[in-house]
Amino acid sequence: MRIGTIPASARAVQASVPWLLVAAALLLAARIWVAFTLHVNSDETQHLHIVWCWTQGILPYRDVFDNHAPLFHILHAPLLNLLGERADIVPLMRLSVIPWYALTVFLTFRLGEVLYSRGIGLAAAALVAVQPTFFSCSAEFRPNSAWAAAWTAAMLMAVGGPMDTRRAFGVGALAGLAVAFSIKSALLITAALVAAGIVLLALAIQRRGPGWLATLRLAAATSLGGAILPVSIANAFMAVGAGGAMFYCLFQHNAAAGLGHWSNAGARGWLFPMMLPVLGFAVHRGLDGNADPLQGGSRAWVVATALVYLVLRASYQPLLDRQDLLPFVPMIAPFVAKLLLDVRVTVRRHVVPAAAFGTVLACEVALALAATRPWSNQARQYERELGTLLRLSRIGDCVMDDMGESIFRQRPSYWILENVTVYRLLHVLMPDELVRDLIDKGVMAGVFARETGADRQFIHDNYVAVAPRVDVSGKLFGAARAGVPIAFRIELPGRYAILARRGPGTGVLDGVVYTAPRFLAAGVHEFVPARDDEWALEWERAARAGFSPFAAATPGRDAASGGVAATGSSAASPP
Repeated sequence: MRIGTIPASARAVQASVPWLLVAAALLLAARIWVAFTLHVNSDETQHLHIVWCWTQGILPYRDVFDNHAPLFHILHAPLLNLLGERADIVPLMRLSVIPWYALTVFLTFRLGEVLYSRGIGLAAAALVAVQPTFFSCSAEFRPNSAWAAAWTAAMLMAVGGPMDTRRAFGVGALAGLAVAFSIKSALLITAALVAAGIVLLALAIQRRGPGWLATLRLAAATSLGGAILPVSIANAFMAVGAGGAMFYCLFQHNAAAGLGHWSNAGARGWLFPMMLPVLGFAVHRGLDGNADPLQGGSRAWVVATALVYLVLRASYQPLLDRQDLLPFVPMIAPFVAKLLLDVRVTVRRHVVPAAAFGTVLACEVALALAATRPWSNQARQYERELGTLLRLSRIGDCVMDDMGESIFRQRPSYWILENVTVYRLLHVLMPDELVRDLIDKGVMAGVFARETGADRQFIHDNYVAVAPRVDVSGKLFGAARAGVPIAFRIELPGRYAILARRGPGTGVLDGVVYTAPRFLAAGVHEFVPARDDEWALEWERAARAGFSPFAAATPGRDAASGGVAATGSSAASPP
């Protein structure tokens, strides 16, 4: 080779750079587009509400329930504080998780490059970038994107070179970062330890593994690095008297007997022990044919960690959420990319080496588009809902919602009605104090969807729908004739307006001619309509803002919700 001549491999890389830049630009445009159109998940509003609590000096765990690790919320609080109170806050905050997504894709490339080659690294990054679950879940405002990035970085650090105490400490520190983003990292760490044990055992059988003393020294360095950040965060919460609440929210609350798959865990629990000997045999055979124990052990460990995590999750995790797969996808992607690129497809006697990879990538793109449906703005409905809640309420008001849908308002109840809380309430594993909280805090507006039993009946009797998914304090009396009294009970004292479907509300309220909204104390009241019409009682602020309970009335709520008695056959009775 002449001096100054560029090798063929380098020329190929240089030639591919423009195409990679075009692909990256298209991918970034797609991510931004999806951020503004993807359906808003209730978990996103829960996370954003906790972020808002940090901006208001409301301490999670102690002052408001949260069952997630705190670091993600802390990091995003300054941005939310800067953007302020606005109805389009979810799409804007989704933009802030794009860097986590991009970092994970880059780390996947580096992982594939270290384990196999640059070409496989690029292929693995492409597979991860458009993998349907990864693409859609990482577009949502969740800690999972940051969690996946931190864990992939830990895996890359572990296989990026010969292991010594400094590298082991770094691996532990990155794993600790993953724990600070998600408590579910405990399952990943368990999987990594089990996989490391399998690989070390296989190497020991082949007399190629490190000594036990060296292994213990590396394990100690990893543990020390991993403990620093989680212990520091726990100490900070204990210092302000929130340590016990933090422990309950993150661990005790989620360990509800009979929850989800724990109710029928018999056969499922055997998946993990049955998998171990099969995986051990596969790792032993794979290492036996590899002359380089470091490279072979690294490859085997990454793949084994991914598979063990998947099986542990299926065997013992009570609730299986697809977003929990985000750290799994980057781990398995280099191995899958290598398998696909090794496939040689022959078309009319011509070998097409990347045909299998291209087919899978095209399928991923199609499925990612189907999962996100960016051509349809699914976020608009929630923006309207949040805009309505913000218009009806003021700073300092308590607004009830199930999972933080109001974001910028305090909730009357300590508990978020996520799946575990709903399960605990249904099985009487915790006290149900929602009705008391609604009354004590004077909650006049809210979003109600997950309440059941007596809570649902109270909401039905004391709130009316004024917009999609938004209710305010009030009652639908239904059709009533002129002069026929309607008796009703008020549980939420406040200023109310009498409304009629056709024309202004006129009549006699509690013996006084009704001319304008007035304060109604808790107890039984009576309204005598001045004409035949359909009648309703509505919170004054909603009535003045032009929200009508008639326009938003839903089946089952058109009857006289909450009426104690209706003197006359024309007044409907409560269901």
